[in-house]
Amino acid sequence: MVEEVSETECGVEGKRPCRNCGCQDYRPWTQVNSTTTATCNFTACNSQRISCSSNLDCDCFSLTSHSNVGICASAIFSCASFVRCNMDNVTCSIESTICVNSTRCGEPICYPLAMANKQICPPKIVSTTTLHTTAPVPTTSTAKSTTKSATITQKPTNTTKASTTTPKTINTTKAVSTTIPKATNTTKVPTTTIHSETTTGGPSTTTKACSFSFAPMVSYSAGVTPQMIATGDFNGDHRADLVVTNVNNDTISVFDGNGDGTLTIKTSYATGRSPYGIAVADFNRDNRLDIVVANNGQNSISILFGSVNGSFTPQTELAAGSGPWNVVVGDINNDNKSDIIVTNSGNKSVSVYLGNGNGSFLVQKTFAVGFFPVGIALADFNNDKHQDIVVTNAGNGTISILLGAGNGAFANQIIISTGFNAWGVAVGDFDQDGRTDIALTDRDNNGVSILFGNGNGSFARQTQYSTDDGPWSIVVSDFNGDNRQDIVTANTGDDDVSLFLGVSGGNFASGTIYSTGQYPFGLCVNDFNGDGRQDIAVVNQVDSTVGIILNNCQ
Repeated sequence: MVEEVSETECGVEGKRPCRNCGCQDYRPWTQVNSTTTATCNFTACNSQRISCSSNLDCDCFSLTSHSNVGICASAIFSCASFVRCNMDNVTCSIESTICVNSTRCGEPICYPLAMANKQICPPKIVSTTTLHTTAPVPTTSTAKSTTKSATITQKPTNTTKASTTTPKTINTTKAVSTTIPKATNTTKVPTTTIHSETTTGGPSTTTKACSFSFAPMVSYSAGVTPQMIATGDFNGDHRADLVVTNVNNDTISVFDGNGDGTLTIKTSYATGRSPYGIAVADFNRDNRLDIVVANNGQNSISILFGSVNGSFTPQTELAAGSGPWNVVVGDINNDNKSDIIVTNSGNKSVSVYLGNGNGSFLVQKTFAVGFFPVGIALADFNNDKHQDIVVTNAGNGTISILLGAGNGAFANQIIISTGFNAWGVAVGDFDQDGRTDIALTDRDNNGVSILFGNGNGSFARQTQYSTDDGPWSIVVSDFNGDNRQDIVTANTGDDDVSLFLGVSGGNFASGTIYSTGQYPFGLCVNDFNGDGRQDIAVVNQVDSTVGIILNNCQ
């Protein structure tokens, strides 16, 4: 029987029902960890959305159980991404969520606490930064001392802010490789931290690396709250162009590359609500690149077909799952036609769209993954010549591996516990053993984690390297020409990127930091000035800019 108890008995405002008067089981706000959770103690927050963070995506949501307590969390998810609170309007039936007021959604919703994180929604800061105009404005990098731990040493390598970080080697047992349809019996990978650099060997003796540095970033105005970025040659001039999603004005911005490292802002195109992820491919086989966008606020994807002059047709919209977040393209059924795969953050799934080669697609198929899937990448993890999928589940500290059958179908997910909530993901063969490895951004601990593939869909040892604060996106490329893959992360908390140069044995040199604009989010790489070296393009969300960081490797 459920009793009514007083405020003094349960510590809540007014009378609340209490499970057998076990008040500690009926106080949802006790889930809020002040160390990691971004809070907003606005007395007037009740049922209001009030800015509470330097990240413009974040707003204050009051707890239904305690109107003076709020969480500062992202407000740009679609309402369909959330489950309604239980009928008591206080509790939630979904693990690791909390009931908050939402005037936008028109009802109390269960919000994932992992999304109300200080790394995602840092406190508001007073900024005198002037938004950039269409003219490029160079951003001069300055030296910055890093004091993350006693094991960090500083080794300036150029005039940018250069700091070195110490990798943490994690000795693991072999990760879970059994196929399970639901995230119920995951195996947690044990970790051991070694406080010293563990690189073995030096640069290759057969491939000469260049003398390495990056130029200061040059930035260009984008739309409102740009998020993700993709690159390709859209107008057929053999120069690298860019396209960016703009979350808060429902557009994409296309930039023409001039071939010398500079950009010309071409035009913007309408998408669905809250465009997040973006990718490019030739979907209708006319030898012109097309664009696909994940519309997080509309539960859809938009496809814009390229024209001969680099312009794009109005969007064609296809239904997706709940809260589509990221999108990748590849040929997953081996028919030489481009397919689309999307992570659906709101219903623990990925959607697969098989391309017909004429710009149309078969009706989406969905495959189950973990809680709050965001990042995604394609690779062959078991050496069967078929593309597989890796997804980061940002809400429960796991990644999901879906092994492809080569016909567009996938086996049930293999769930691997990482010990942290991974966001960004990239793939490569970091130890050059012919097996695909995985790199993940760890926003919980400010690091990048490497999982080494066994070549059969399972993964062995895990090595972690420290980044600056709040790593989000991650890309892999060879920046210094030594035929080893390097890693770059975008660090939203410190307004910079971390570069890790690959050395022998799958190890990486200590990270070097390069300044960006405010809240760098999306990343991509291409040769923007035609010198044969890979450069970096970064989306600066608070500045509403795109930055180009040219590779000066000589």
